[in-house]
Amino acid sequence: MFRYLLVCSFNLLLNYALLKLAVEILHIYPTFAQIGTTFFVAIASYLAQRHFSFRKQVLPDYVEEEKNDEQAV
Repeated sequence: MFRYLLVCSFNLLLNYALLKLAVEILHIYPTFAQIGTTFFVAIASYLAQRHFSFRKQVLPDYVEEEKNDEQAV
């Protein structure tokens, strides 16, 4: 849950920073700037959630899962 909230917070800050950059520095109309920013943040969010928040922990072959130990008892 912490990693999910961390990524959401990062996306919020990224959205703010990109929108401010696009409108104030690049002088893009705010509606078009928000469309571009939303597209970029959506892709960044997907990749961050996939590779950071919801990644699966891969166990080496020599480590047995707890289920196998419980069934053996």
